[in-house]
Amino acid sequence: MFLYTVYGEVPAEHLDSVARRTGLERYLGYRPHFCSLINPDSLADTWFRIFAASPRFVRTIDVYEVDPAQAVPMDVVTWGATCFGVNGGPDPNDDSLIEAVLNADHPNATDYIVPYDIEPKRTLRFDAVRLFSGQLDDLGLRDDEREALQRSLELVRAFQRNHGELLLDSFGKRLDDLPLEMWYRIMVASGLVPFVWSRAQGKSIAPELLRIDPWDLMQTPGYQRAQIGIAAWDRSMGVPGEFSHASFESIRGDFLAGLDQLAHVLVEKRAAATGVTRNGTCYCGSGRKYKKCCLRKGLDALVRGW
Repeated sequence: MFLYTVYGEVPAEHLDSVARRTGLERYLGYRPHFCSLINPDSLADTWFRIFAASPRFVRTIDVYEVDPAQAVPMDVVTWGATCFGVNGGPDPNDDSLIEAVLNADHPNATDYIVPYDIEPKRTLRFDAVRLFSGQLDDLGLRDDEREALQRSLELVRAFQRNHGELLLDSFGKRLDDLPLEMWYRIMVASGLVPFVWSRAQGKSIAPELLRIDPWDLMQTPGYQRAQIGIAAWDRSMGVPGEFSHASFESIRGDFLAGLDQLAHVLVEKRAAATGVTRNGTCYCGSGRKYKKCCLRKGLDALVRGW
């Protein structure tokens, strides 16, 4: 099992510690790492998990391989409701709330908590700030991978300048100084997630999947619906009963649809670059017509074929 976790700056005092606020820190006896599963069989599933778990104050991204028995399943929707429940939060002495979150038998327990004292089989650490600023040394990148990831991160850094009219807060005011959390969501719309995913598996990945313009993803109907759903989730925190597992799964479906729509954009770009027409032989070497081959592929099928 591969897990993804984030270390960050200590939040400002008025933001409090979610782990302490919910009683989770006291209940477990340590300050937990909140993790998302990296699915080695699906870049799309991994991408959604990282997107949905995007925290504030991101500094370091860790990926580590652990025995599944060492990871405690967590129901992220119930956790959100517990963190920001009635009257600003739960009673820290009410263990039943924490037990509801840490419920291995719950069908929606799709995230994980890992103790500090585990011995992972393998650990990878990425300095998110260095990556975001384009410092890619010591990563063992091929030249084409380096160029691709560098280009994607350049597009992220230029995003506000080129598309600032889209970056609005919940009141419709343009954000000239983006909060770090929004920057992080834009960053994970780049080639950074495919890079982390491929490095976790120890496999190379096609440069096209690293050289992603976040604008291509953010224009897809699926991604746009997912962003609206995430915003609705954020607004529902503290309002009992407004957000459900069905809502969360709807966001997941929209985001995955957006990734498949992104795949369509990527294959169209490659087809144009190689001069392949819809009725021509597909550039991938399958021998089939392009319109019946890569043009029909979703993101995960594209990853397997490139």
